[in-house]
Amino acid sequence: MAAKSFGEEFRDEFTGKAIMWGPAIAGAVLLGPVGIALGLAASVALVASGGDNPPQPSSGDPHKD
Repeated sequence: MAAKSFGEEFRDEFTGKAIMWGPAIAGAVLLGPVGIALGLAASVALVASGGDNPPQPSSGDPHKD
């Protein structure tokens, strides 16, 4: 199994941070303190909904059992 490159690791980490904190920051800018709470709730919903899918192999081929 090949190790991920720095660019792939950075992209994955940045995407995770953007999904978690993006709605909260946008909510704070648009709605103030109430927006932070709403944005964090939206972030939790996004993360929870994405946790059901198992990771796919990087080659795009489905795993053969």
